[in-house]
Order: sequence, then C-alpha cells, then structure tokens
Amino acid sequence: MLRGNAPSCSGGRAVEEVSRVKAWHWPVSCRDVAIHLDRAIKGEVLRGNATSHDGVFLDLSDAKRGFEPELFEPFMLSRGIDVRRDLVQVQVHHHTSNGGIRIDSDAHTSITGLFAAGEAAGWQGADRLGGTMLSGSQVFGWRAGAKAANVAARHNGSCSNTALGRLTEAIARFSEVKGKKRPAELRPALQQTMWETLLVEKDAESLSRVRNFIADERERLASDVLIAETFDLALAFEHRNLLDVAEVIAEAASMRTESRGSHFRPDYPRRDDTNWLTNIFVTRKNGHLSLFRKWVAEADPWVDQPGDVRIKPWG
Repeated sequence: MLRGNAPSCSGGRAVEEVSRVKAWHWPVSCRDVAIHLDRAIKGEVLRGNATSHDGVFLDLSDAKRGFEPELFEPFMLSRGIDVRRDLVQVQVHHHTSNGGIRIDSDAHTSITGLFAAGEAAGWQGADRLGGTMLSGSQVFGWRAGAKAANVAARHNGSCSNTALGRLTEAIARFSEVKGKKRPAELRPALQQTMWETLLVEKDAESLSRVRNFIADERERLASDVLIAETFDLALAFEHRNLLDVAEVIAEAASMRTESRGSHFRPDYPRRDDTNWLTNIFVTRKNGHLSLFRKWVAEADPWVDQPGDVRIKPWG
C-alpha cells in the first residue's frame, strides 16, 4: 500500500485493492485496475506531495507478490532495504513503448535499408507484457541483421542529391543561428513536459499544452539555438527528431478518445472496443502528420477476457 496522502483511486477503488492487483504482476502490466496506482503516484507528484526525489513510499510488509520473493527480498537486502519493515521509495517512469516503427517479418521498414527492432518497433499494444523483449530484441534483432546484410550487399553506396541537399541545408541553417541555448540545454524541458502531460494519464487540456510546447520548442530550435562545437549539430538534429516523436505521441493520444492499458484519459475513462479496437498509423505527408486507423489483427483477432493475465506474474 502507499503511505502518505495518496488519494483513493478512480471508481471508488481503495488504494489497498489496487495495490494488491498491481503486486500480482508488478511492475509490468497496466491492463487492469493496476493503472490507478500509477495514476495515484503521478498525481501526488504533480500536487507537490511527493518526496524530494519526486517519489512516494511503498509499504510492502504485508504484500503478497506474484513475482519471486525468494529473489527479490535478498536483492533488496543486499542494498540495505528490508521490504518486511522498510518503506520503499518508488516513482512512475516510462519503462517501455506501446508503439513504434511499423516493420515486416524481417524488421524492415518501408524505407529501404532502415530496420527497427526491440522497443523501436511498433508491435507492442496497449499493455507491454514482460518477457516479450526476448522476441523483440533477439529474434527480430537477428532477422534485422541478416536482412540488412543482404540489402547492403546489393546497395551501391550512393546517396541521392535530394537527400544530401536536405541534410546540408539543415546543417547550414543550424550553423547560421546565433542563439543563446545549446541543444543539450533544451532537452530537460522537453522531457519534463512529456512526463507531466503524457505519461500514464492525459486529457484534452494536457494534450493541448504539449502541442503548444512542441510548436514553441520548434521555434526555439530554429531561432535560439547555439552551435558552439561540432557535436552540438548532432544534438540539434536529435532534438528535432525528439520533437517529431513527441508530436506523433501527442496526436495519436488525442485521436484515441478512450482508455486502454497504459493510455488513460480521465475525460474518456472507459475502454471502447466498438470504436477503438484498432491500431493508429501515423505518417508525414507534405510536411504534415497524417493519422489513420486500421486493425491489423482483424483477420486473426485475440480478445482478452476479464481477469486474463497471460504470463502470471509478468503481465
């Protein structure tokens, strides 16, 4: 259970009840009422009721855990924490991704020569189950490497003038700006804003806030960046890419007007299979994002049942 000023969770569920469910598949799954524990922790942080490390204290002295206590308890003891009597400070963080780049069976994207495996690939759904990275990294990593070698053997190594021109133009623009902030100084504000507005819980207001931040941040990157050394160029490009990713996440979250897995919207708190048992795909056309819905598993669907946790204790 949580100690301190943690509120009761959504729908009148006591913190203790939600904690018990969370403990059974802690810390991976968010498909059930366990999501409300994450919401409660983040809410305490945003209200200023957290510790100096933006955490809350968790009392595990009476918890019945679904993971291996004979491994967990000695591990914590080796670090000076006795979970049978000590409080554990915890925080909510981004652990895994629910979406990513669409790939084929060889981890190849729609761009020739670009591969994605592990968390970068988009095969995870609303609830990222524990243990799946064995297939995500090892299986698709091997397939990506084998296919990449095959593609590289057939490639002549040339680069189109159009692609090269876009790159050199961007480098020139960044180098010409004489702003006040180096690219590394911009990242903390982006990270904090994404954490506050999109992690675990988001609504129309927070989504509007992150949209405005992304637009303002692109302006700062274009007009107030300082390239003081060569590596700053790499960080500037990386920040530009992070803003693109932030925009994709924000727009997809805005489009999905329901709650599912780790995507919780208090303004649309119920799961809606009738309208939203579907995937959202995002691409960029003429400089603007284009979003569309398509349920890729429609031909061979899997529908979870109440209380169904596929890999007990890990999700």
